[in-house]
This record gives sequence, C-alpha cells and structure tokens, in this order.
Amino acid sequence: AYIRFQPTPGNRGGPQSIGRCSWDQINITVTEHDAPTYWEEVWMNPCCPLVSSNWGARPANEALAVQLKGDGVWNESYYSNARFDELLELANGEPDLAKRKEYFREIQEILIEDVPVLYLMHPPVIVAHRSRVRDVQAHPGLSETFIENWWISK
Repeated sequence: AYIRFQPTPGNRGGPQSIGRCSWDQINITVTEHDAPTYWEEVWMNPCCPLVSSNWGARPANEALAVQLKGDGVWNESYYSNARFDELLELANGEPDLAKRKEYFREIQEILIEDVPVLYLMHPPVIVAHRSRVRDVQAHPGLSETFIENWWISK
C-alpha cells in the first residue's frame, strides 16, 4: 500500500498520526509544495483513493455538506454515497431532535465504515479574555469572534 501525504502549506501534521498499521507494509511519500502550487495543482486532484485532511470548526451538517456530499463544493475525496446524501438532507430538514439524532447516528456509521478521508486533527478553538471585557461571543462556526461588539467595563 502507498500513501501520498501532501500537507496544506503551513500545516505540519504528519504521517505519524495515521494510526495503527503495519508500517513495514506501507510506503509513505511526503511532498511539500508552495501555496500556489498546492492550491492550483494538488488540492482537489482526483488522483488519490485516500485523503488526509483537517478542517476548521463548522456546524456538523454544514461541514458534511461541503466536504463529503456527492455534489459538495470541497469534496476533496470525490466521495459519493446516495444514502449519505439522503440522510444529510433528511437531517437538515428535520425539526424533531430525536429523529435528527437518528439520522446523524446512521451518518456517523457511514463515516466510520465508508468514507475515504482521514481527519488527522480538529484544532480546538479557545477564546480567553479578562473579566472586564464584555459581550465576548464566539462565532457559531467557532473560527472567529465578533470583536465589534466587545467593550471594557471599568
């Protein structure tokens, strides 16, 4: 088996994170590119059966829709599963939390068994501030904060 690992420019994840396997049976080639080459020639290239990736925080349904849905705009693995797509649509339109959880439970099973993407990390987002700083709110996607509403009490 061969794994081609091409990290996103500036990202220092590594093949040591791939998990349990027999290393004597796997050859890993790490190729680094400058940012323009990576984004224009490497990313979203349908050459490879396995993708190692990381993504910033997004709500689960939004992340799955762009990353793994058959027609997802950033479906870097070119993954396609009609049942996965159907469940995602059902979950997105379901107001009943119990039913929605059941759809996502089945989606989770598909993710474990079928998806050819290896997410090596999901970086935590921490917002720290002094107690005098008020109205601090994290963006719902957890990747930003709404600093325009902050104020400092005396």
